[in-house]
Amino acid sequence: MEYIKNEDWEEFYETVDPTKRREIMERILEEAEDDGANDLRKKLFEMRHKPPKNAVRDVDNGIWHMIVVPSNMKLQYKLTPGTKSEIKKSMREMGVEDVDASDPVAVSAVYWEIRNTAKRYFTTCNGPKYARKLFGIMQSNEEEKLRKTAEDVWACAIGVPQHYKLAEEMRIFSDAVRDAFFDYYEDGESVFDDVAAEKAR
Repeated sequence: MEYIKNEDWEEFYETVDPTKRREIMERILEEAEDDGANDLRKKLFEMRHKPPKNAVRDVDNGIWHMIVVPSNMKLQYKLTPGTKSEIKKSMREMGVEDVDASDPVAVSAVYWEIRNTAKRYFTTCNGPKYARKLFGIMQSNEEEKLRKTAEDVWACAIGVPQHYKLAEEMRIFSDAVRDAFFDYYEDGESVFDDVAAEKAR
């Protein structure tokens, strides 16, 4: 699938800090020509950062979906009724389910917002608490963290869509997460290919 890159919004999608992104968004909405997806971009941003009741700090609901979706490859979720509905709910809340597939500008707006979500998620994968071993006692090295992240990306791009027969419904999400991973990590594509080959055996 082809995705359009609007240069007016490039800084917005490259930035991961929500406060800075809001400032950039508001400036672009005032200064740049509307390509037909400005309202959608604002809606996606607001949905992503809509706080739950009694929240005491900023939230990123997109990061939650980046955690939840790949977790559905675990055996207990594969056997749990309603899992497919939960995955579709994640797609709906990330803007994938309801986007007009015949509108390439709208589709691209959803794609780039999810790529930004994935990029922010990958920044957390570099932290010391990510992919800990031995019941959480030991830290993983950089190679192990990259491998674990690649496995999560494989689940988002291939595993979950295939297992739950949602490949078409998840395509924008799957493409965005995979492409963001390849762009963020220098060896991302080769590590992803290794994981995919191993999973296919």
